[in-house]
Amino acid sequence: MADVKSFDFYKSLKMLGIGLERKLNEQIQDAINNKKAINIGSFGIKKTSNSINQLKDLQEILSIHLNYPTKTDVTNLSKLIIQSEEKLDSIEEQIMELAESIEEIKVLLKGRGSVTNFEKSEEDE
Repeated sequence: MADVKSFDFYKSLKMLGIGLERKLNEQIQDAINNKKAINIGSFGIKKTSNSINQLKDLQEILSIHLNYPTKTDVTNLSKLIIQSEEKLDSIEEQIMELAESIEEIKVLLKGRGSVTNFEKSEEDE
């Protein structure tokens, strides 16, 4: 008998929870679909967006007069640094390839027994 009562209690508790969940979901959906709330929210977002843009513009103007870098300046500088590093890497690779080619040419010339002007100048020193 006690098991039946506890089972009924949990079953009724579960049903009550499901009912409350449905009501809460309906209220949330009604609030989301409320046109007036959407209009108020979109108006507030537009105003906030305009204010943020105005602040960014003012910061740019102040940074010129106070001579400090802005976030945009730092971003542009970091992009330039990355580009410079990539170019240096490319130049380094080309120099390594040229050095290897020069060594190969030296080996070929030594194999033929001919001496170049460059090698003569190295021997003279």
